[in-house]
Amino acid sequence: MPGAKARAEVLSNEFEYAVEIMAAENDFFSMQRLVEKSSLLEDVIQIIVIDTQNNVLAHTNYKLIGQPLSFTSPMINESIVQHRKVSQIVEGHVIFVTPLHGQIYTNEYQDVIGTLWVEIDITPTIALTQRLFIIVTLLAVAISLLFFFGYYLTVKSIIIDRLHEVEVGIARHLQGSLPSAIMIKSSFGSEDEINTLAQTYNYLITSCRIVEKAKDRT
Repeated sequence: MPGAKARAEVLSNEFEYAVEIMAAENDFFSMQRLVEKSSLLEDVIQIIVIDTQNNVLAHTNYKLIGQPLSFTSPMINESIVQHRKVSQIVEGHVIFVTPLHGQIYTNEYQDVIGTLWVEIDITPTIALTQRLFIIVTLLAVAISLLFFFGYYLTVKSIIIDRLHEVEVGIARHLQGSLPSAIMIKSSFGSEDEINTLAQTYNYLITSCRIVEKAKDRT
């Protein structure tokens, strides 16, 4: 929501700058042309310029020009009294109301000569943000699963499988099968506890073979 509102406010600021200059110069024809062209933008619902008497100076619907504003809003009076832009979000629409001033750098600058009403639909931006959030979340989950799966395969390869080799060798010996040495590769090219265990087992097997051969000779 904050990102969608910020994007809408940037668009509102662009309208404000152009409209304020035209209003100060009483160039209502260019102002109406700007409003009509801007209303073609996908997210723009309506743009209204009114004077201090709430008469419409420019509107996305040109038929309403010169008529009193068809609705009332406390936002208009608030923006005039406080000399600042006010905003409100209503049902997926963000409304910006900005006071318009006289000529810049003159004594008339602080005088409010009208109000700019810009209403923008932010639901597409919100929907896009939500989709991007879902995509990023799914990617994060997929990467996490791949990481843990890779971690499991690594652990299985360097620990579980090698321990299983030792377990199978000992089990065969306990069942009376002909003992054989265990061949286990070291992990990451270095010796570890599993190799030590296998070497100890192999040493015992070798000792048992020597004892058996000595018995056979006697």
